[in-house]
Amino acid sequence: MAAIAVHTAYRRTVIEQQRPPFLVFRSAFQSPTFLWGTRDRIQAQDAAGQILDDTGQVLHPNYTVVDPYTFFALLRRWVE
Repeated sequence: MAAIAVHTAYRRTVIEQQRPPFLVFRSAFQSPTFLWGTRDRIQAQDAAGQILDDTGQVLHPNYTVVDPYTFFALLRRWVE
C-alpha cells in the first residue's frame, strides 16, 4: 500500500500539477524495515515497468531516498 501511495502522490504533484519532482513523506512511527521494504518494492516496480500514468504509459520516476539535507539542497538547485 505504501508504494501505491508514493506513486499516487507522484502522479498528482509532479505530473498533474507540474511541480518539482521531489516528494516528502513523513515516516514517524515506521520501522526502518518497513521503509526500506517500501523502497525495494518501488525500485522493483520501476524496473519491471509497473509504474503507470493515467493513460497507461510507463513512468520511470527514478525514486531515491535521501536525507533531509540532501533533499533541500536538490530542491534549491531545481528551483534556481
